[in-house]
Amino acid sequence: MSDPGAPLRKAAIEARLAVSAGRLSARDAAELQGRGLPVRDRALMLNLIAGTTRHLLTLDHLLCRHLRRRIDRLDPPVLESLRVGAFQLVFCLRIPPHAAVSTTVEAAKALSARGAGTVNAVLRALASEIEARGPLKGDEPPLRTLPDGAGSGCRFRVPVLPDGDPRSPSLLSIRFSLPAWLLERWISRFGPAEAERLALQSLAPPVLLLRPNPARGDARALAARLAGAGVEAEALPSGAVRLLHPGDLTALPGWAEGAFSVQDAAGQAAAQALGVCPGERILDLCAGVGGKTCALAEQAGVSGKVVAVDLSERRLERLRTSAARLGLSNIEAWEGDALVLAAGWKEAFDDVLLDAPCTNTGVLRRRPEARWRLTPEDPARLAAIQARLLEAAATCVKPGGRLVYSTCSLETEENEGVSRAFSASHSSFTQEAETLTLPSEASDGGYWARWRLSAAP
Repeated sequence: MSDPGAPLRKAAIEARLAVSAGRLSARDAAELQGRGLPVRDRALMLNLIAGTTRHLLTLDHLLCRHLRRRIDRLDPPVLESLRVGAFQLVFCLRIPPHAAVSTTVEAAKALSARGAGTVNAVLRALASEIEARGPLKGDEPPLRTLPDGAGSGCRFRVPVLPDGDPRSPSLLSIRFSLPAWLLERWISRFGPAEAERLALQSLAPPVLLLRPNPARGDARALAARLAGAGVEAEALPSGAVRLLHPGDLTALPGWAEGAFSVQDAAGQAAAQALGVCPGERILDLCAGVGGKTCALAEQAGVSGKVVAVDLSERRLERLRTSAARLGLSNIEAWEGDALVLAAGWKEAFDDVLLDAPCTNTGVLRRRPEARWRLTPEDPARLAAIQARLLEAAATCVKPGGRLVYSTCSLETEENEGVSRAFSASHSSFTQEAETLTLPSEASDGGYWARWRLSAAP
C-alpha cells in the first residue's frame, strides 16, 4: 500500500469486521488495532470504528443507492471497506473526500483485490452527491441533510432519504441510525420532539469526564494541573473535570499516579446515591470494569471495604488494574454468579449497589454497537433478570442499610417498572429517592433508585 493513510484504514476495516461479527466492542477493537500507533492515529482509529458503527444504518442506506447487488450479498471485507469509506465521506469533516476515497480503496485492495473496484465506484458515486459538509444551521432540507450529532453534518445535492414525513419512525431510523421500534417507543413516551433530540444525542461524541481521586486532590487542582500541561479542561460544580479536547488519557499528567478516573456524570451519580460513609462495608453486585467500584472504595476510605462481583474475570482484571493505579487496597473482587454469591452474604453489607445489566439505551453514543444488538423483546426480558438480581441484592443489606438499583437504560420496564414492583413486595424497604437522567451534552442517560431497610426492632 503506497498511500500512507491506507494501513490505518485497513486496520479500521479489520476492526469493523470483528465488531460486526460480535467478537469485540468498538472501543476494544480500536484499542487492539491501535496498539503502537501515535496518539493522533489512535484517536482517528477509534473515530473510524466507533463512528462507522454508530452511523451504520445511515451508511448502509446511502450505499444501497449505488450498489448493483444486495448489500448483504457483498463479501464482508468489501462491505466494511464501503462503510468505513462512506463514514469518512459523509461525517469526517477534516478528511478531504478525495483522501477518504483513495486511502479506503488502497486498503480494500489489500483485503479483497477483486472487490476494490466496487469500493472505488460506489464511494466516488457517493462523493459526487455531496454538496457541502460543515456546521448545520437548523433550516437545512431534512431529506437532503444528515447530522453527525455534534452540530455539523452533510448536505447532499439530491434527496437521499425516502419521500414521506421526516419525523416518522421509518425516516428518523435512517437519519439517526436507530432501530425504528426503539424510536416508536421514545415517541410514544417522550413525544416527537424529545425523541428526535434523544436520537440526535445518540450520535454525539461521548462526553469525557474525569473523577478526581480525593486522595490526590479536588477538581480545581486537577484542572489546574492539566491546564499547566496545555490540556484544555474545566472543573465542574459536580466535582468532575471535563476534557474539552479528549486525547490519550494515559498520557495526561496524573494518570500514572492515579490522580483521576474516567466516569460519566450519570455513573458518578449512581455511585454517590448510596451516600457511603468512611468505614462502611459495601457490595457492588455487578461491578463490570469497576468505575463505580473504585468510586465507592474512595468514599469508604482505608477503614472501609468494597466487595465487587462480576461474571467476567477479564472485566475484574481491568478493575484490579484500575484499583492498583488509584492506590485502592480496600477492594475484594469475586468472579461468579451474583445470584449464587449473594445467597451467602445475608445482611452482610451496610450499602449495596446493583448496577444491573440492561439495554444500554441511555449510553448508545458510548456503546455504539449496543443499538444493533437490541430487540423489541429485550426491555421486558432484561427487566425479569433485573428483578431477580434486585431481590438477591436486597438480602445482603443490613438492617438500617441502603440499597441502590441503577441502569444505563431509558426504558420504563427496566427502571420504574422494576423499582415499583420491588417496593410493592418489600414493605421493609422504604424508597428514599429515584432519578431518571436523559442524555444531554453534559451527561449520558441512566436511572437510579435508593431504598433504606428498616432497622431491626
